[in-house]
Amino acid sequence: MRLLWLWLLVLLLLLQQPSLVESDDADDDGGSVGDKAAAAANKVGDRAKAIAGQAAAKAKELAAKAAAKAKEAWNKFVAKLKWLWKNYKWETVGGAVGAFVLFIILICICCKCCCKGKKKKKKEEKLKLKGAKPSKKLKRIQPGKRERRVMEEVGNLKATLQYDLTSNILLVKVIEGEDIPVRDLSGYAYSYVICKITPLHDEVTEDYKSTLVRAGFWPQYAHSFSFVIEPEVINKQDLYLYVYELNRWSKKDGIGQLVLDLKDYNLKTGLEVELNKKLKPYDPLIGLEVESGAVKLGFQYDMETWELECTIQCADIVPADEDKEKCGAYVTLTLLNSEGERMEKQKTEQKKGSLTPEFDKTIKFTIPENLLPEVRIYFAIKTKCLMKRNKLLGQTTIVPTSDHWKQLVERGDTEGWFSVFRKPSRD
Repeated sequence: MRLLWLWLLVLLLLLQQPSLVESDDADDDGGSVGDKAAAAANKVGDRAKAIAGQAAAKAKELAAKAAAKAKEAWNKFVAKLKWLWKNYKWETVGGAVGAFVLFIILICICCKCCCKGKKKKKKEEKLKLKGAKPSKKLKRIQPGKRERRVMEEVGNLKATLQYDLTSNILLVKVIEGEDIPVRDLSGYAYSYVICKITPLHDEVTEDYKSTLVRAGFWPQYAHSFSFVIEPEVINKQDLYLYVYELNRWSKKDGIGQLVLDLKDYNLKTGLEVELNKKLKPYDPLIGLEVESGAVKLGFQYDMETWELECTIQCADIVPADEDKEKCGAYVTLTLLNSEGERMEKQKTEQKKGSLTPEFDKTIKFTIPENLLPEVRIYFAIKTKCLMKRNKLLGQTTIVPTSDHWKQLVERGDTEGWFSVFRKPSRD
């Protein structure tokens, strides 16, 4: 058994010897292949270095050419500028200034658009809390009753409208007034109605006036107006009815106004339209207005020097946009004679960032004592606007028949809140 295992071992040794020889040969062949690979790698590296050097040299050459071209272009540009400056000096300056102004305008427009977007976003956020925020009109200071005539009830006006397509005549019948206020102590006054159609009467200076009626709170006018209007333009006209009364101190005193858009009444049907409309307060010095704030003024007159000292203390502004919380404003005072001509005008500085600005400004006018009962004071609240006309926030006129002016003439001084009004834009 042991002999058998010995023979197997010898046989295995004999079979193993050729494979060892072959493995030695394979090692020799492997060594030669590695040397060849290393040599090939060295050649590739040298070739890559050569190509990289050529590329770097080419890039340097191209960069030098580009720099030379840029320098040449710059020299040409400088030469052109020198030529323009030498031959067109003022034109060049004007063009540069114009370009700068245009650049500033573009910046202002961009800033305005950005601010507008921010204000819109802020307004949308405020709308969510609007129910919990009181209105500006509720927070403002209320002037005295006599200075707030525009907030009084001025009654109704009854009238009829009828248009005849055959004769192209518009017939306006003013029937009567209801609850028309009478300011005369006797309880009676002479009142009348003026009728005007726009744009038909834009260039007409004549007043279409009813007859005078002496009555109390229910004047019976019973007056008819007739106007020839073409059917093509009848719906483009607005009818204005003004109610006036005569008083002891002035030629006419405005009571109320009625504005009718004729296209709302379908007059081409030929049917008579009956109206009973509420009058809106009207002052001939201002027109159809809404209250937009008040200014606290103090007046003191020196009989010896004829100086009227006007102290503009403060103001309370009601903006058209109730969500607006800030406003820049200034006050102008204008002295008018009995015919409404301007004699002198002065103004305060603008106060920014508040709807209740404090001015504390004193303005002096020289008025002879005999003219004091005849002059008027027109004052207005305005705000400055960039690149457009200053915006009017409110205006009013202190006439000699007002209680404050009578007090000034009698005592030499007066003080109080004066309402200002603005004309609303029609939608």
